Amino acid sequence: MKRSLRYSMLLWAVMLAAFALPARTEGDDTYSQIDRHALAAPADEEQSLAGLANYLARPCKTDIEKTRAVYRWMTDRIAYDFDAFRRGGRYRNDEPETVLTARKAICEGYAGLFADLCKRMGVTAVKISGFGKGFGYRSRVTFSRTNHAWNAVQIDGKWRLIDATWGAGFIQGDKFVKRFSEFFFLTPPETFIFTHFPQENRWQLLDVSITQKQFEQQPKPSEELFEMGVSAKDLRDAMSEEGFKDFVKTYSHPGANTSIISAPVALYLQSGTEYSFQLKSDDYGTITLINGGKWQPLQREGNVFRYTGTLRRGPAQIAGTLKDEQTRYHSFLEYSVR
Repeated sequence: MKRSLRYSMLLWAVMLAAFALPARTEGDDTYSQIDRHALAAPADEEQSLAGLANYLARPCKTDIEKTRAVYRWMTDRIAYDFDAFRRGGRYRNDEPETVLTARKAICEGYAGLFADLCKRMGVTAVKISGFGKGFGYRSRVTFSRTNHAWNAVQIDGKWRLIDATWGAGFIQGDKFVKRFSEFFFLTPPETFIFTHFPQENRWQLLDVSITQKQFEQQPKPSEELFEMGVSAKDLRDAMSEEGFKDFVKTYSHPGANTSIISAPVALYLQSGTEYSFQLKSDDYGTITLINGGKWQPLQREGNVFRYTGTLRRGPAQIAGTLKDEQTRYHSFLEYSVR
């Protein structure tokens, strides 16, 4: 009885940590100087599009730095207009001047302002309309009309993809939660296509484009999976396996420097089948597999954690404790074992 109670309490702690912690919000150190400049924009420099573009461009030496300055300023200063979203996206004016003044917009306004500022700084940028698997998305839904807009910018002769709307935060309940995301800045096309499908196929920017039906049928992977080093190829390989239905669940966690070397990326695993988990982390002191009422610590060698073994029916979680913590577990992967 005591053991069962202890397990239940610890499992509750894991789940509480998984949902209570914010996602990672660190910016890329490559752009730290540009980010600081963008975030320090004074109010008098933000009164007009021309003035703002001129300010953001001052320290920039390349097109990628100019693009970054626009992305970082927008993801900080422009809030998502949830009331407009709730009205079905009907917005009185998505013109760049209006968005700059109101400091809020839906995706059309974000994408329009982004393209305008880039162009004023000499960067070629376009607004793209299409289908996005965002807030309220249901698995394998059929899209009948466009519901999202984002941007493509031309840098060094190559088109790159950006979504400043999703980079600014997310909707939780009935409000917009501001949270900067590095992920949607220059996202690789093969990754972007899992959540964004353009009306015009050429903006997929893929060597081999996919159809709308294929886009609708493929499940939506989490941002955290990509942040932990899982590639688009890893996901497509998993999708090709017999019996595949969905990707492993992920949770936001404080281990920013944690990556998956090798591990299943499918949600549903088979009991009695041997699986291998190999993760790398500079943040966690321990990483544990929780399955079938047992806690199995992964073997640690430096900053690499390994486990190979069979799993029991029920949920299976991968959780860790930070190096400066002893008992608080943070869950970041969850499987369903059948």
